[in-house]
Parts: sequence; C-alpha cells; structure tokens
Amino acid sequence: MSAGTWSNESAIGAQSRGKSEVSPAYLILRAMGSLKITVTMFALGILLLFFGTLAQDQQNLAEVKRLYFNAWLAVIPLDVLAPITIFPHANPYPGKFPFPGGATIGLIMLVNLIAAKATRFSVHAKGAKLASGIVVSLIGAGIITLVIISGHAADGLQGAPPVTYDTLWSVLRVGFALATLVLVAYAVQARKMPKLTRILSWVGVTILLSLTLVMIFGGNSARLNDPGMRIVWQLLQAGIASAVCLVGLVMVFGVRGGNVLIHAGVGLMMVGQFVFGDRQVEQRLSVAEGDSTSLVFQQDAVELAIIDTSDPEKDAVTAIPEARLRRAVRDKEIIAADELPFKLKIAEWMTNSTLVKLSDAEKNPATMGEIGLQAMAKPSEPQGGAMQGANIASAYVQIFPKAGGEAIGTVLLTQHMNDQAQLFVGGGGDRNEKVTVEGKEYELALRFRREYKPYKVTLKDVERVDYSGTETPRDYSSTIVITDKESGDSQEGRTWMNNPIRYRGETFYQSQYQKARTPEGGVTEITGLQVVENSGWVIPYVTCMMVLVGMLAHFGGTFHNFASRYERGAIPTGRSKDVAQLEKQQSFVRTHVMPAVAGIAVVALIASYYAMPKRASRSDTDWAAIAQIPVQ
Repeated sequence: MSAGTWSNESAIGAQSRGKSEVSPAYLILRAMGSLKITVTMFALGILLLFFGTLAQDQQNLAEVKRLYFNAWLAVIPLDVLAPITIFPHANPYPGKFPFPGGATIGLIMLVNLIAAKATRFSVHAKGAKLASGIVVSLIGAGIITLVIISGHAADGLQGAPPVTYDTLWSVLRVGFALATLVLVAYAVQARKMPKLTRILSWVGVTILLSLTLVMIFGGNSARLNDPGMRIVWQLLQAGIASAVCLVGLVMVFGVRGGNVLIHAGVGLMMVGQFVFGDRQVEQRLSVAEGDSTSLVFQQDAVELAIIDTSDPEKDAVTAIPEARLRRAVRDKEIIAADELPFKLKIAEWMTNSTLVKLSDAEKNPATMGEIGLQAMAKPSEPQGGAMQGANIASAYVQIFPKAGGEAIGTVLLTQHMNDQAQLFVGGGGDRNEKVTVEGKEYELALRFRREYKPYKVTLKDVERVDYSGTETPRDYSSTIVITDKESGDSQEGRTWMNNPIRYRGETFYQSQYQKARTPEGGVTEITGLQVVENSGWVIPYVTCMMVLVGMLAHFGGTFHNFASRYERGAIPTGRSKDVAQLEKQQSFVRTHVMPAVAGIAVVALIASYYAMPKRASRSDTDWAAIAQIPVQ
C-alpha cells in the first residue's frame, strides 16, 4: 500500500496530542488497512488457488469455482492434497478442514484496500478547487459507468463502435498524430527540466512518431483487423473516461491522483467480480449448416427431466436441477413437489459412468424401463480440469405414486442414452426412458441442463481452414443469423476464434467444427458455439485503462522527482563509493562473473556447432531441400 496521511490535521494532531486523543474511527480504519492483512490475504489466496488446482484432478471447473473460489467458506478434503494422478489410491483419504473461501478473501482485501487508501491519502484542494475536482471526478466516474452499461445494450450486436472500423482506424491515426505533436511540443519546451526527463521525452517522441508513420503510410498491412479494432474501441472509450477521472483526482489529491486512480481500478475489478462473477453462465449451442435452433445446454450441470407427451402440439417438461438431485442423494430423501406427477428417490447416483452388458452374476437394480433391462451403469472416476473429457452421469431412480405408497419400480437414467445428440455427433437422437405411472406414459431423461432462448440461431455458413498440406485445422468461422422470436428482427454476424459476437448480454465464441452424416447418407457441417452470459464483460477493459492511465501519471511524476534529485546530486552514484568497495566489486567480477561468462560462451559455441544444419555432399539426397519444393 502507498504511504500517505489521513489529513494534515489528523497526522499532526496524532503527534502533538498523543494516541489517546486520536479518533477511534481513524484507529479502526488504520487497523483494517494494515499491510499485514494484505500480505495474509495474498498468502491465503495463493493457498486457495493451490487447493483449487489440485481439486480439478477429479472435479470440473464449475464445481471448483462454486466450492472454492465463490464460497465464503471452503471445506477442503484431505484427499485433495493427494491427487490420484500422482498418488494412485482406491479409496479417498478421510478428513476435511475449513479454509476461507474466495468470497471471504476477496471481501477482506477489498475492505483492506478501501481502509488503507482512506487513512493514507490526504486531500490537497480547498474551496472552489476541491468542489471542481469532485465534480470532474464524478463526471469521469459517470462516463466509466456509461461505458460499462453501453456494453449491455438491450438488443442488437454488441461491442462494435457506432462508426465503421475504417472510420475508427482513421480517427486512431489522427489521434496518434496529434499525440505525437503534443509530445514533441513538450520535449522542445522541456529545456529547463532535468536531463533524464528530456531524454525520456525524446525517446517517447521517437517511439510515438515511428508508430504514427507506420499507421499512416503502412497501408492495409498496418491496419488492425476487425477483432483488434473492436478491442481498440473498448480501450479507447475506457481511456478517455479514465483520463477525465484522472484530471478530477489530481485536482483533489494533487500528485497522488494517479495513485488513487490505480487503486480505484483495482477496486472496480474486485467489485465487478463480486457483482457479476457468480452470474457468468457458460452454455453450448450446436447447429448444422442450414438449420436453426434455440436450444443451448450446460456441460457442467445436469438435470432430470420428466416429459409429458400427451399433448400432440407441445410437450410439458418439468426439470429437477442437479443441486436438488445431489441434496436428495446426500439426505436420502424422496423428491416430491406439486409440479411433479409422481415422487422420486435417487437410489444410486453416478457423476461419471460407463454402460456395460447385463451380467448374471450381478443383480440388476433396474426393474422397469427399456434401457435398464438391457444394460447396467457402472461408476467411473470423475473427470476434472479443462483438458479432460466431460462427465457422463447415470442414476438409478425409484418411482413412487404421488399419493404415497410402495415404489412402483426402479429405472435407469443415463446420459449415454438420454443425451446422445449433445454428447455424440452423428450418434443418433436422444433415447429417453419411457415409464407408465397410474395409467399415463411419461418420458424420463438425465441430460445436460437445457434452456430455450427467446431467439433462434441459423447457421448460414461454417468454414474450416487447415494448415497447408495437412488435416490440422488452423481456424474455424461461422456466419450466423440471430432472429428474435417475438419481433422477428434478424441480425447477421460472423464469429471466428478470438472474435466473438455479442448479442443481448451474451457472447458467442467459435469453439468447435464437426462433420456428421445425414439420414439421407450425405455429410453436413456442424458448428459448435460457446454461449457465455457475462454482464460484466466490459469491466476488465475499463479497469486495465484506469490502472494504465493512473500508472503513467503516478510513475511519470515519480520519475520526474527522481530526475530532479539526480540532477542536483541528491542521489549518490557509483563515484561516491570508497576504493575498498570498488576493489571488492572488481574482485567479484574476476573470480565469479568472468569465469561464468567464459563457460557460457564455450557451451554456446559447442551448441552452435551441433545446431548447424548438416551439409549434404553431391552424392547424398538433400531431403531438406526437397521439402521446400512447392507442390503443384
């Protein structure tokens, strides 16, 4: 944390009147802003990150996020400290211990940050200047708020500027040219400034002038692509808002205004994570070329769906979320609700499973349904982490009459059959389990959590580009048309890797490309899109620019002060050291540095010799040269 004072009065008063007369509120804030708390929270955060990383050995990212990083209290199993990929063991080690969750650590750090700055920053302005500074700061904060809100427009594609990208590129070039002229004027008039400041100014002029010339005369080759320009637009908005806010903070806090802006950016990022972090929902959408869909599903959550197909026009679906299923398994309770046509009990739950043939040696838990009378589900080790496959859940479910009584039977529900369309491309449609309860037929399915959007996505075209001469994909791209179901309005967009489409607060990322056979025997192309609902997607752009602008202002002033002190000779240099110290350094160079440099040089020469390409004689075949011959 930065050093500073609460205010001139409180700082001087604490020395003259003694600690007993210091305001209790100030003492509490001072304690809450202690650097010891900061260091402790950083250490706990590192440990929590370590535990969460190890937990991904058997848990997916969503579970780790929920149980560790978004929790107020994380209960760490001792088995996490011995991942089975490193220490194979059949049964988990017993025992657990409590640990502060990510929400607790983050909240304490946020309070610590606010308290530290409140007790260490002093207000330098008075009267009209103070009022003006507050007004300008509030205007900057208002612009920042508008930038964040503008990223969540009610409808339409988001993230694009109100002008064309070519126009934005022209504005950017003009802006760089004007910035170069301003910096040149500053460097020219900086004759009375310290030498180091003048040198740094002309270095900045050289860099900025080079970039400006490349942008102006580089043509299309120098122009950023559309994804790059989209990012530039977000940074440009955030940069202007941060600059306005900086002006107001400098008016209020003087030279510490940049430091205040830095910590305001850090605080905004933490608040953004608190407000929007738990609301981030990742879903997937798969659609074949020429088809449309409004169905999305989550790969990190499942549901048990009860489908009433008696209405020929529309199915009535009642879904029980995974959290409710797990609670029923934990408490060994029967699931009953007015919306359900019957009661359920999870006799056996398998987070990950495989299907095997029925064996005469084993008793089949299923007593009804088609799937459970043909195969058995066996538990498998849960898959965790981003690089492993998805868990395929199965469950044996007992069905009870709604009015109560003995179980009607036990049915096997498994994603291997109920969720084929989402798990296996070309593997056929979903095969739900059918049961008859009190004379009425229902379909049951255990599947990824599904949602139907108020819009439909039509895949107009999908393209896969491979590296030349290989079957390795270099890029995927999809042209989609998003149509609002209610209004009928349509908008077209193209997404490819690292260039998402944003629509109504949701972001569409290109994630997969596959081919599958059609029922007619042909082949169709299928795109996989990741749909992310993230209301706070603009906040990282804003906080980065707030921190950058604040750092330029704060460390620019710090460097100027350093240069002034160096110019006056207030900073000791190497020339002031005594002869003994200098001889000691020279001896260290001769006995340690020079032998090390010589050894590295010898190793480098040997490595360079063996790294040289082998020269082929006229009688040998030069395969390397043959590989460079272009293919007709």
